[in-house]
Amino acid sequence: HTGQLYIQKHLDYERKKSYNVSVLVEDLGDPPRSDSAIVSISVTDVNDNAPVFIDSPYVAYVRENLETFPVHVAQVSARDEDSAPNSVISYSMLTGDRSLFKVNSTTGEIEALRTLNREEREQYSITVRAMDSGSPRLSSTGTILIRVEDVNDNTPIFQHQTYQAVISENAPPSSPVLTVQASDADAGINAQLRYSLSDDGNSYFTVVPETGVIKTTTNLDREVR
Repeated sequence: HTGQLYIQKHLDYERKKSYNVSVLVEDLGDPPRSDSAIVSISVTDVNDNAPVFIDSPYVAYVRENLETFPVHVAQVSARDEDSAPNSVISYSMLTGDRSLFKVNSTTGEIEALRTLNREEREQYSITVRAMDSGSPRLSSTGTILIRVEDVNDNTPIFQHQTYQAVISENAPPSSPVLTVQASDADAGINAQLRYSLSDDGNSYFTVVPETGVIKTTTNLDREVR
């Protein structure tokens, strides 16, 4: 008998990093005599865990028309269950527009590098890779959806600069004359329009603010005007 210890099942460093084993030895005399010893066993880590992104997929927001760069967009983070140096993680952009965004290799911070225009593109998607420092190196990917927030940088534009309409002089008040329509390239409340009349025709006509429908407010007399 050699007293050599053997492993009976798989050991997992991430579950338990060390063990204390009590070993007993006794002779074959009569009466037998014995002694005991404590064996401390430390489990050595191997790089068997890939980094895992904590909150992927991420959704981030950045305002359009910013002027100072770089500007913070998002913070991604991955964890690795191994021990150092296997668990030291570096980040890189795997897919995405590198002229618009960059990823800090150490911190995982994502920054925008230049102005974004929501009217040209409303959202971007980039893929970030997290790679550990073990051997062999293991990695995983996370997805970030970047949505461009609107600012009110567009003026409403009428479909036509000049409108013409014909209406009978005996038409009753509140008769519809025509509908003017405009559009705004912005989004949300910035694109909601309200119509009003600005000239001296207000005494004869009115416009529905929400729809752009122009109506008469009184009887019209062709012989008078």
